[in-house]
Amino acid sequence: MSLVALQPAGDVDANQHYEDTIVNPVSIEKIRPYVSEQIVQHLNELYPSKRIPTWGVTPGNKGVNIGKWERLQSGDLTLFARKGRVYASGVVSLKIRNSALSQALWGNKQGTTDT
Repeated sequence: MSLVALQPAGDVDANQHYEDTIVNPVSIEKIRPYVSEQIVQHLNELYPSKRIPTWGVTPGNKGVNIGKWERLQSGDLTLFARKGRVYASGVVSLKIRNSALSQALWGNKQGTTDT
C-alpha cells in the first residue's frame, strides 16, 4: 500500500530549496559524483531528460523525521504544503541517504540529510 507523506515546506529555506531542485530539476551530472554508477543508470532510466526533481529531509529535532523517512518507498506520494495548503505533489522514485549530496545541493548545516 502506498503512503501519502505531508512535507511542510513553508519557510524561506524550504521555498528556495523547492525552487532550486524541484522546479528546476537537478542535472544527473551534479548528482553523479555522489552516487554509484548503478544509481546513475537507474536515474537515467527514470529520467531520460537527465534532470531529476530532488528533495531532501533533515533528521529534525531529536530525529523526529527519521522514522517517517524510513517508511517512505518508491511509489509513495508526497504533498508539499505551506500556509495550510498543499501547493505541489510528487511521487517518490528513489530514496537514498547521502549527506555529501545533500550538502552539495542545499548546503545543509543540520547534520545528515536524506535525499
